[in-house]
Amino acid sequence: MTAETVGASTFVHRSGGGVVVRPGDSTALAQGINQVLASLGLFTENARSFAPRLAQELSPAAIAQQTVRHLEEI
Repeated sequence: MTAETVGASTFVHRSGGGVVVRPGDSTALAQGINQVLASLGLFTENARSFAPRLAQELSPAAIAQQTVRHLEEI
């Protein structure tokens, strides 16, 4: 579970490893919790299978490359 205003929401969306809700939306939060609990195995597997890709994307080398590309654009 994460809020859509948090940086992790991008990864949660892409991985299918959780649910993203609007901040302050308690109904969506409750529904999301129920959804995750009802399909815990699916969410767990999605998160596990996404983990190696996420580790690569957030590795120091990948972050350095992204930083260099960004600085070259400035």
